[in-house]
Amino acid sequence: VTRFKEGDYVCGVLPTGSYGGGLAEFAKGTEHCFAKIVPQENQSHFSILPLAALTALQAIRDKAKVKQGDSVLIIGAAGGVGHYAMQIARIFGAEVHGVSSKRHLEFLKTLGPYHFIDYQKEDILKRGEKYQFIYDTVGKYNFVQCRHLLNKGGTYVTTLPRPKVLVHKILSLVTQGKRVYSPLMKHNSTDLEQLVKWVNEGKIKLCIDKEFPVKDIAKAHEYSEQGH
Repeated sequence: VTRFKEGDYVCGVLPTGSYGGGLAEFAKGTEHCFAKIVPQENQSHFSILPLAALTALQAIRDKAKVKQGDSVLIIGAAGGVGHYAMQIARIFGAEVHGVSSKRHLEFLKTLGPYHFIDYQKEDILKRGEKYQFIYDTVGKYNFVQCRHLLNKGGTYVTTLPRPKVLVHKILSLVTQGKRVYSPLMKHNSTDLEQLVKWVNEGKIKLCIDKEFPVKDIAKAHEYSEQGH
Protein backbone atom coordinates (compact mmCIF):
# COMPACT_ATOMS: atom_id res chain seq x y z
CA VAL A 1 0.00 0.00 0.00
CA THR A 2 1.46 3.35 -1.07
CA ARG A 3 -1.54 5.69 -1.25
CA PHE A 4 -2.88 5.33 2.30
CA LYS A 5 -1.60 5.33 5.86
CA GLU A 6 -3.09 4.11 9.10
CA GLY A 7 -5.86 6.42 10.29
CA ASP A 8 -6.97 7.60 6.83
CA TYR A 9 -10.67 7.68 6.07
CA VAL A 10 -11.58 5.94 2.84
CA CYS A 11 -14.62 4.88 0.84
CA GLY A 12 -14.66 2.03 -1.63
CA VAL A 13 -16.27 -1.03 -3.11
CA LEU A 14 -14.92 -4.51 -2.33
CA PRO A 15 -14.04 -7.10 -5.00
CA THR A 16 -16.93 -9.53 -5.30
CA GLY A 17 -16.18 -12.83 -3.60
CA SER A 18 -12.48 -12.17 -3.07
CA TYR A 19 -12.18 -11.03 0.51
CA GLY A 20 -15.65 -11.21 2.02
CA GLY A 21 -18.29 -8.52 2.30
CA GLY A 22 -18.53 -5.09 3.87
CA LEU A 23 -21.05 -5.83 6.64
CA ALA A 24 -18.31 -6.54 9.14
CA GLU A 25 -16.09 -4.86 11.71
CA PHE A 26 -13.19 -4.98 9.26
CA ALA A 27 -13.16 -4.90 5.46
CA LYS A 28 -10.36 -6.10 3.20
CA GLY A 29 -9.58 -5.15 -0.37
CA THR A 30 -6.76 -4.11 -2.68
CA GLU A 31 -5.54 -0.52 -2.81
CA HIS A 32 -7.26 0.35 -6.09
CA CYS A 33 -10.68 -0.39 -4.53
CA PHE A 34 -10.55 2.70 -2.30
CA ALA A 35 -10.31 6.49 -2.35
CA LYS A 36 -9.38 8.80 0.49
CA ILE A 37 -12.03 11.09 1.94
CA VAL A 38 -11.76 14.03 4.33
CA PRO A 39 -13.33 13.27 7.75
CA GLN A 40 -16.58 15.16 8.18
CA GLU A 41 -19.88 14.94 10.02
CA ASN A 42 -21.65 12.89 7.35
CA GLN A 43 -18.63 10.90 6.14
CA SER A 44 -20.60 7.63 6.29
CA HIS A 45 -22.71 8.96 3.39
CA PHE A 46 -19.73 8.32 1.10
CA SER A 47 -20.53 4.62 1.39
CA ILE A 48 -23.33 5.08 -1.17
CA LEU A 49 -20.97 6.59 -3.76
CA PRO A 50 -18.56 3.95 -5.12
CA LEU A 51 -20.60 1.13 -6.70
CA ALA A 52 -23.44 3.09 -8.30
CA ALA A 53 -21.43 6.16 -9.27
CA LEU A 54 -18.54 4.15 -10.73
CA THR A 55 -21.06 2.20 -12.80
CA ALA A 56 -22.57 5.46 -14.10
CA LEU A 57 -19.24 7.21 -14.74
CA GLN A 58 -17.66 4.35 -16.67
CA ALA A 59 -20.73 3.89 -18.87
CA ILE A 60 -21.01 7.61 -19.66
CA ARG A 61 -17.32 8.34 -20.19
CA ASP A 62 -15.87 5.07 -21.50
CA LYS A 63 -18.74 3.48 -23.44
CA ALA A 64 -20.86 6.42 -24.58
CA LYS A 65 -17.98 8.94 -24.63
CA VAL A 66 -20.46 11.70 -23.78
CA LYS A 67 -19.29 15.19 -24.68
CA GLN A 68 -20.48 18.80 -24.55
CA GLY A 69 -23.87 19.27 -26.20
CA ASP A 70 -24.80 15.58 -26.54
CA SER A 71 -28.45 14.76 -25.95
CA VAL A 72 -28.71 12.02 -23.33
CA LEU A 73 -31.69 9.94 -22.17
CA ILE A 74 -31.46 8.31 -18.72
CA ILE A 75 -34.13 5.67 -18.03
CA GLY A 76 -34.62 5.13 -14.29
CA ALA A 77 -33.40 8.63 -13.49
CA ALA A 78 -34.29 8.50 -9.78
CA GLY A 79 -32.62 5.13 -9.15
CA GLY A 80 -29.24 4.39 -7.60
CA VAL A 81 -27.23 4.41 -10.82
CA GLY A 82 -29.70 6.69 -12.60
CA HIS A 83 -29.44 9.72 -10.33
CA TYR A 84 -25.64 9.62 -10.53
CA ALA A 85 -25.82 9.23 -14.32
CA MET A 86 -27.99 12.36 -14.49
CA GLN A 87 -25.44 14.40 -12.55
CA ILE A 88 -22.34 13.00 -14.24
CA ALA A 89 -23.75 13.50 -17.74
CA ARG A 90 -24.32 17.16 -16.87
CA ILE A 91 -20.72 17.48 -15.65
CA PHE A 92 -19.65 16.34 -19.13
CA GLY A 93 -21.82 19.07 -20.63
CA ALA A 94 -24.68 16.96 -21.98
CA GLU A 95 -28.32 17.97 -22.37
CA VAL A 96 -29.92 15.47 -20.01
CA HIS A 97 -33.42 13.97 -20.22
CA GLY A 98 -34.53 11.81 -17.30
CA VAL A 99 -37.29 9.19 -17.36
CA SER A 100 -39.07 8.53 -14.08
CA SER A 101 -42.49 8.64 -12.43
CA LYS A 102 -44.09 11.85 -11.25
CA ARG A 103 -43.60 10.97 -7.58
CA HIS A 104 -39.83 11.37 -8.01
CA LEU A 105 -40.04 14.73 -9.76
CA GLU A 106 -39.38 16.89 -6.70
CA PHE A 107 -36.36 14.77 -5.78
CA LEU A 108 -34.93 15.02 -9.29
CA LYS A 109 -35.39 18.80 -9.28
CA THR A 110 -32.96 18.98 -6.33
CA LEU A 111 -30.24 17.51 -8.56
CA GLY A 112 -30.34 20.33 -11.11
CA PRO A 113 -32.05 21.62 -14.25
CA TYR A 114 -33.01 18.60 -16.34
CA HIS A 115 -35.74 17.67 -18.80
CA PHE A 116 -38.15 15.22 -17.15
CA ILE A 117 -40.33 12.57 -18.79
CA ASP A 118 -43.08 10.87 -16.79
CA TYR A 119 -43.27 7.34 -18.22
CA GLN A 120 -46.72 6.90 -16.67
CA LYS A 121 -48.04 9.68 -18.90
CA GLU A 122 -45.88 9.37 -21.99
CA ASP A 123 -44.59 6.40 -23.94
CA ILE A 124 -40.93 7.27 -24.49
CA LEU A 125 -40.75 4.84 -27.43
CA LYS A 126 -43.13 7.15 -29.30
CA ARG A 127 -41.14 10.32 -28.72
CA GLY A 128 -40.01 12.24 -31.77
CA GLU A 129 -36.65 13.24 -30.26
CA LYS A 130 -33.40 11.46 -30.95
CA TYR A 131 -30.48 11.01 -28.56
CA GLN A 132 -26.76 10.43 -28.84
CA PHE A 133 -26.79 8.25 -25.74
CA ILE A 134 -29.52 6.19 -24.07
CA TYR A 135 -28.73 4.68 -20.66
CA ASP A 136 -31.33 2.20 -19.43
CA THR A 137 -30.28 1.81 -15.80
CA VAL A 138 -33.23 -0.45 -14.93
CA GLY A 139 -33.28 -2.78 -17.94
CA LYS A 140 -36.81 -1.75 -18.85
CA TYR A 141 -36.27 -1.74 -22.62
CA ASN A 142 -33.78 -3.21 -25.07
CA PHE A 143 -31.82 -1.98 -28.06
CA VAL A 144 -34.33 -3.29 -30.59
CA GLN A 145 -37.09 -1.22 -28.96
CA CYS A 146 -35.00 1.93 -28.62
CA ARG A 147 -32.75 1.99 -31.70
CA HIS A 148 -35.05 4.41 -33.56
CA LEU A 149 -34.47 6.95 -30.75
CA LEU A 150 -30.71 6.96 -31.34
CA ASN A 151 -28.79 9.27 -33.63
CA LYS A 152 -26.53 7.73 -36.24
CA GLY A 153 -23.46 6.51 -34.35
CA GLY A 154 -25.33 6.74 -31.03
CA THR A 155 -24.78 4.47 -28.04
CA TYR A 156 -27.24 2.36 -26.05
CA VAL A 157 -26.14 1.06 -22.64
CA THR A 158 -28.32 -1.34 -20.68
CA THR A 159 -28.35 -3.40 -17.50
CA LEU A 160 -30.00 -6.33 -19.30
CA PRO A 161 -28.19 -9.69 -18.89
CA ARG A 162 -25.14 -9.87 -21.14
CA PRO A 163 -26.17 -12.93 -23.25
CA LYS A 164 -29.28 -11.04 -24.45
CA VAL A 165 -27.15 -8.02 -25.28
CA LEU A 166 -24.83 -10.06 -27.50
CA VAL A 167 -27.70 -10.65 -29.93
CA HIS A 168 -28.44 -6.92 -29.99
CA LYS A 169 -24.74 -6.09 -30.52
CA ILE A 170 -24.77 -8.20 -33.68
CA LEU A 171 -27.92 -6.42 -34.85
CA SER A 172 -26.34 -3.03 -34.17
CA LEU A 173 -23.68 -3.73 -36.81
CA VAL A 174 -26.24 -3.02 -39.51
CA THR A 175 -27.96 -0.04 -37.87
CA GLN A 176 -25.94 3.05 -38.88
CA GLY A 177 -23.04 2.37 -36.54
CA LYS A 178 -25.19 2.42 -33.40
CA ARG A 179 -23.49 0.69 -30.49
CA VAL A 180 -24.79 -1.53 -27.68
CA TYR A 181 -23.08 -2.19 -24.33
CA SER A 182 -23.83 -3.93 -21.05
CA PRO A 183 -20.76 -2.84 -19.09
CA LEU A 184 -19.50 -4.21 -15.79
CA MET A 185 -18.16 -1.82 -13.14
CA LYS A 186 -14.35 -1.89 -12.89
CA HIS A 187 -12.44 -1.11 -9.70
CA ASN A 188 -10.48 2.06 -10.32
CA SER A 189 -9.09 4.26 -7.54
CA THR A 190 -8.48 7.17 -9.93
CA ASP A 191 -12.15 7.16 -10.91
CA LEU A 192 -13.16 6.97 -7.26
CA GLU A 193 -10.94 9.94 -6.42
CA GLN A 194 -12.56 11.92 -9.24
CA LEU A 195 -16.04 11.13 -7.90
CA VAL A 196 -15.04 12.15 -4.37
CA LYS A 197 -13.62 15.40 -5.78
CA TRP A 198 -16.92 16.14 -7.56
CA VAL A 199 -18.82 15.53 -4.32
CA ASN A 200 -16.52 17.90 -2.44
CA GLU A 201 -16.99 20.52 -5.17
CA GLY A 202 -20.78 20.22 -4.96
CA LYS A 203 -21.11 18.84 -8.49
CA ILE A 204 -22.53 15.51 -7.24
CA LYS A 205 -25.05 15.23 -4.43
CA LEU A 206 -25.12 12.20 -2.15
CA CYS A 207 -28.80 11.40 -1.71
CA ILE A 208 -29.92 9.21 1.19
CA ASP A 209 -33.47 7.85 1.06
CA LYS A 210 -33.45 6.03 4.41
CA GLU A 211 -30.90 4.98 7.01
CA PHE A 212 -30.79 1.78 9.10
CA PRO A 213 -28.62 0.69 12.03
CA VAL A 214 -26.48 -2.37 11.31
CA LYS A 215 -28.67 -4.56 13.52
CA ASP A 216 -31.53 -3.91 11.05
CA ILE A 217 -29.52 -4.68 7.93
CA ALA A 218 -32.02 -7.37 6.87
CA LYS A 219 -34.78 -4.74 6.89
CA ALA A 220 -32.54 -2.48 4.81
CA HIS A 221 -32.13 -5.22 2.18
CA GLU A 222 -35.88 -5.87 2.15
CA TYR A 223 -36.53 -2.15 1.66
CA SER A 224 -33.95 -1.91 -1.15
CA GLU A 225 -35.36 -4.97 -2.94
CA GLN A 226 -38.73 -3.26 -3.35
CA GLY A 227 -37.05 -1.52 -6.29
CA HIS A 228 -38.12 2.04 -5.49
